[in-house]
Amino acid sequence: MIRWSHLRLLFAVAFLFPYKIYATPVDIRVLDKTKAGFQDVLVIVQSLPEKNEIFRMLTDANGNMPRHNFIPGLYRIIATCPYGPCETLVREILICQEDMKVDLILDLKPIINESWIYDPGSHLKIKILEADGSVSQGARIIVRDELALEEVWYITDTTGSAIVGMTASENSTVVVVTSNQLETRTLLKDEIRNLQRKHALLVIRLPAKGG
Repeated sequence: MIRWSHLRLLFAVAFLFPYKIYATPVDIRVLDKTKAGFQDVLVIVQSLPEKNEIFRMLTDANGNMPRHNFIPGLYRIIATCPYGPCETLVREILICQEDMKVDLILDLKPIINESWIYDPGSHLKIKILEADGSVSQGARIIVRDELALEEVWYITDTTGSAIVGMTASENSTVVVVTSNQLETRTLLKDEIRNLQRKHALLVIRLPAKGG
């Protein structure tokens, strides 16, 4: 039989020596297929099975997230590019009491390239040049309508070129993004139609830094 004095002793011990919840440091890094850091990826962490959101944050220039402490348990990580060219990745992790490093390797979204057979009436070839005239390989190109209700992302190849989907039924905006520059060009319907009729190459030269 448990006496009241025994219960009081248990309560006193619990008050003096409360259960300690350990937090485990976790480092999350997002990489591309070449193992280079993937910048500006939105990382969302949820606890399972409740699916409560713990935090969300964008990766830095090296694909890293700030170190975060987690209570041991089961979690889900969602890595996505809301405005970028990566495929969404979902991964579950089990966090214990040891420090943990998590590397997420993302695929790029399929892009239209020169090997495809395309209709010149609905596509346009764009070439991106750096300020010094060299080709800009790996530049991201966003083609969108003026209100950004629809957009498609592309990446330039080794020649600095990409074949993008574009029709002359409306004005289009082309946004070029490199590691340290952003250039925007608006194309009117007549300009698009003229370029497509002549099968002409649209060349966009990035301005000199600070220019």
